[in-house]
Amino acid sequence: MGIKNVAWPVVVALLVSGQALAGFDVPNHVYPVAQLKRAKAEARAKNRALTFIFTDPQTTCGLCKSASLAAFSKLRDSTIVVLVESHGFGYVPGKVKAAMRSKHAGRYIPKTVVTDAEAGRVLCVIPYSRQGRSLLFKEAIRVIEEYRAQNRKKTVAQYSPLPDLLKKAKDKAKGKAKGKAKGKAKDKAKYKVKDKVKDKAEKNAVPVQPAPVELSLVIGLRWQGSLDPAPTEKLPAWFLTRDFHFETLESEPGSCRFRVKTKGVTHEQFEAKLNGFLKFTYKATKHPSDGAEMTWDLGRQ
Repeated sequence: MGIKNVAWPVVVALLVSGQALAGFDVPNHVYPVAQLKRAKAEARAKNRALTFIFTDPQTTCGLCKSASLAAFSKLRDSTIVVLVESHGFGYVPGKVKAAMRSKHAGRYIPKTVVTDAEAGRVLCVIPYSRQGRSLLFKEAIRVIEEYRAQNRKKTVAQYSPLPDLLKKAKDKAKGKAKGKAKGKAKDKAKYKVKDKVKDKAEKNAVPVQPAPVELSLVIGLRWQGSLDPAPTEKLPAWFLTRDFHFETLESEPGSCRFRVKTKGVTHEQFEAKLNGFLKFTYKATKHPSDGAEMTWDLGRQ
C-alpha cells in the first residue's frame, strides 16, 4: 500500500509518536555534573540540598522519560538539581556513586540521590518506582526541609550575641576561682578528658584493610543479526557506571571482545553481575541454547 492511500491523521500520529520516543529536553535549571562546583556554590548560597539524578536524556523508554522529568520538577524548589549521565560518572563524588550503586537505588534509571550542599553526606536515595512515586517524593522533601531548617538554626547561632555573653560569664567565674584547689581540679579534669579521648580513639580505630585485588578479565560476545542497543555501545556504558576500566580488543559484525580491569570484586562476583546484565538486556546465555540472542564467555588474562 503506497503512502497516498494512508489517511493523513494516521501519518501525523505516526510522526508524533516517533518524535516522542526520541529522548527528552533537560530543563534549564538543571546543572550537568561537569559544573558541580557551580551547583555547590548555588546550594550554599540558597541553603538548599543537592540532587544527583542519574538518567539518559536520549532514552527511548517512556517510563524512564516521565520519571526523570518528574524528579527534575518535584525537587527543583528545595534542591539544586544535577544531571549525571554515564559519560560524566567520573565527576560524581564517591559517596554519591556508592549510594547510586547500593540496593536502595534499585536497578533501573532514573536513580536519584540527595545530599547536603557539599555532597559530603547523603540525605536520602529515591529509586525508580511506577507506584507510590508521589509518596517517595513527599518523604524526600520532608527530609530535605529538616536539613534546611538545621542549617538556618546554625546561621542564627553564628550571629547571636549569646556565645559572647557565655564567654564573659566564664571569664568572670575564672577570675573569682583562684588558688591551689582550682589548679589541681583543672589538671585533674584535663587528664581525665585526655584519657577519654584516647580511649575513644582506640575504640573507634579502623583496622587497616588489605589493598583490593585487581583482576584482568577478557569478555567475548557473539550474536547473529543486529541487536538494539548495540553491545559495543551498551556494555561500555555498563562498565563506566561501575568504575570498571576497559579497552576494546576486537569489534566485528556479530562479535566483540573487551579487556576489563576490576578492583574489590572476585572473579565469581563479576561473572554473576555480568551474567545478570547480559541476560536481562539481550537474553544472553553462557552456553548456546534455544531462544538466546547472544552467547558469551569470560576468562582471566
